[in-house]
Amino acid sequence: MAARLPPQEVIWRRVQGIWARGSKKIVLDRTKENVRGKVLKRRTGRLLRSLSGRLERTASVVDGFSIAVGAAHGIAWEKGFTIAPRTIRPKGSVLKFIGKRDGKTVFARAVHMPRMVMKARPFISKAVEDSVPEMETLLGRMGDEFFGTAFPSSTITLTLL
Repeated sequence: MAARLPPQEVIWRRVQGIWARGSKKIVLDRTKENVRGKVLKRRTGRLLRSLSGRLERTASVVDGFSIAVGAAHGIAWEKGFTIAPRTIRPKGSVLKFIGKRDGKTVFARAVHMPRMVMKARPFISKAVEDSVPEMETLLGRMGDEFFGTAFPSSTITLTLL
């Protein structure tokens, strides 16, 4: 027969689970806000649909959460990336596009694209940083509710991988 946990431990495990679920929702909502236009400009919605949150468990205890990006270009935008110089050739006989300078139609047999360095536009780490005050408020309310005293804000540890 399994040993019973002391009541304080049972309550603490419950608090951890509730806090992790609440914090996951806060951070995931902020991340989606950032993708919708605060940091990145949403085009197709594929990045937005690929975001998911998951609770981290150790044995039967919920002890944190993680935010995952399913789209490969999500991490590229988070960290920044470089596009190598290349020459674009047509599938048919010529390329046809509208010129930037005068708006006229341009025909070309090849177009040289220079190297492009795209700076980082962090939308996940910004969401986590912006969510800390809300997570601290949630933790304080839970401390008051379960233990009669607020938890110190140093209880929150953020790990960005």
